[in-house]
Amino acid sequence: MLHDNLLHFRKMLRVSQEEMAGRLEVSRQTYAKWESGDTTPELKYCITLAQIFGITLDELIADRDLLVE
Repeated sequence: MLHDNLLHFRKMLRVSQEEMAGRLEVSRQTYAKWESGDTTPELKYCITLAQIFGITLDELIADRDLLVE
């Protein structure tokens, strides 16, 4: 799901939550809540996240276990 993908793609980029939060101009706590699944980012942040990760919105929100690779 989205929060799992945020963690996965952030780790692939080898950046901290703090750095991701800075790129998105949100607090680290806000980003951490997205990654833990406590809250969900607004669509504008999802678009920016997909761009940062170099993926589509579909890939960002998809259940990775269901994706055929």
